Amino acid sequence: MAYFISKIPVLIIAALVMAGLCLIMILCAEKNEAGRDINQERCNGRCGSCGNYELCSKPEKQEIR
Repeated sequence: MAYFISKIPVLIIAALVMAGLCLIMILCAEKNEAGRDINQERCNGRCGSCGNYELCSKPEKQEIR
């Protein structure tokens, strides 16, 4: 039992490091999304041939199969 108790500080530090990395990833993703201008992206309106159909957030996207 003493072995597990001695490892608690290591586990807490590891959890804080992982939480910090997750926070950095979230902030980077939000910054990237905020910098995107959806109207400047090239789109031919043919969503069936687009590889990013699942990620598309354009309101005028068409479902062509």
